[in-house]
Amino acid sequence: MSRTLVLVTESYPYGGITESVFAAPDVRALAAEWDCVIIAPLLRRGKIEDSLPANVEVCDSIVNNPFWKHKWLRIFKALSPRVLSALSNRKPLASMKYALAALTVRDCLAALVGGKGLKPENTLLMSYWFSYETTAMMWLGLPYISRAHGYDLSLKKAGKLRTKTLANSLGIWAASKAGAARLQETIADPLHKIIVAPLGSQNADKSKSSHHKASDRAVTFLSCARVVDIKRVSLNLDFMEALADARPDWKFEWIHIGDGDRMPELKMRAAESRRRNLSIELKGAIGNSEVHELYRTRTIDWFLLLSTYEGGLPISICEALSYGVPVVATDTGGIPEAVDDSCGILMPADANPDEFVLSIIPYLDSDYRYGELSTGAFSRWTEHLDSDTLRPAFARAISSLPMLQNL
Repeated sequence: MSRTLVLVTESYPYGGITESVFAAPDVRALAAEWDCVIIAPLLRRGKIEDSLPANVEVCDSIVNNPFWKHKWLRIFKALSPRVLSALSNRKPLASMKYALAALTVRDCLAALVGGKGLKPENTLLMSYWFSYETTAMMWLGLPYISRAHGYDLSLKKAGKLRTKTLANSLGIWAASKAGAARLQETIADPLHKIIVAPLGSQNADKSKSSHHKASDRAVTFLSCARVVDIKRVSLNLDFMEALADARPDWKFEWIHIGDGDRMPELKMRAAESRRRNLSIELKGAIGNSEVHELYRTRTIDWFLLLSTYEGGLPISICEALSYGVPVVATDTGGIPEAVDDSCGILMPADANPDEFVLSIIPYLDSDYRYGELSTGAFSRWTEHLDSDTLRPAFARAISSLPMLQNL
């Protein structure tokens, strides 16, 4: 019997810089396990740029649905018992919006399933984010699973609905142990449906970045994150300025990849930072292939991520480790699952620039110490965070779920 997986994404493969990094490796791995994979995006952010496997198709049943495109039309679904029941939650208005979105997606998926002639006995639904689209799948009545790796780990609206959605699923795969714990803080999991499955990252040719030696008296730092409050990218600049002041006879370079609502403020601060031994390059948002090209062609010594919280295990950290680049990151969320003193430096969440300088100076002065960290970084990725191992393992795991053995 032919088996079909229906995958609901936010926008993949229709543009979007971030989600393609998450979703593309999964799609390739899933296509190897299923006869047909149908991707149903919620949004269209551009044209399809990725080359998809032959047995993968894209269905626009959600993005083209008028009730989805025009939110005001959803008011006609407001008297549905499923929507009205959401009013009993602690945040009734937010829960009602969640339920309306879920009901709209449910109707879109019903049209997709009916139009394709899919049957419950040979179809699995999967959402890439554990949100209203997952609840839509529960209401549709077909077997379903979900990943969870970002904002969806701590959604507090529609608490009762999310608890029921988890309980009726075949499993919710969190991207880190910390993410799973965060999810369990917001919804009950008596049936142990929450499973950990890191995403990891790719490095196709297993190449490593080149590094400076202590005798060069030069160090290059790279960071990659949205320029928003939770990522604290401005703290990177504080750390860089403190290091430049501590070593005035050295040259430091900081390259940042990413954009966000705090970028104008960051650009202004960078322009005002007039240290002759510190150069700053704010590249904005670039494609993932360009990120990998940067690691391959530039001399990159350290990676920085100073978020206040990371529920998942950041792919940006995995990418740095894959090129043998040690990581300086805050000890929060899923980060300690990838970074320890064998491959980087974990800083307290409230670390100040002086602590950073004291922590990193020993590695700047010793090629041996730095080399040990670089070797440890590559080993950590090879042994635990290579997506070419992790993604097929995830695809095999969901294909072998007991309830799917007859598919």
